[in-house]
Amino acid sequence: MIITFIYTVPNCLTPLYGKYVGYVTDDYEDGLDMEVMRLIFPILQQYYTLSKDATVTVGILSHYRKDSIDYCSENEKNAFTLLYCKWPLTMDGKSSEIFMNGKPYTV
Repeated sequence: MIITFIYTVPNCLTPLYGKYVGYVTDDYEDGLDMEVMRLIFPILQQYYTLSKDATVTVGILSHYRKDSIDYCSENEKNAFTLLYCKWPLTMDGKSSEIFMNGKPYTV
């Protein structure tokens, strides 16, 4: 699934932009925004040094569900505050790529 979204974190006055590429279950009960929030919170918690009960708000801009698609060039990482690509485990053991402000980030 490909999801583009805006999000807010405490002590940041402007909305931030994110994109998630990866699996999302289709039986979420709380809404797609809450599902995305759960996926990205560990990244944001570490990056912004948030407490575990910090309020992060997500607003979904668009989503697309299909098994296999190309999602854009690597330059796209520079357009988002957070780009999170969660791949199926690859031969080299790499299962995800995270970029914060265009730079690789590891949780």
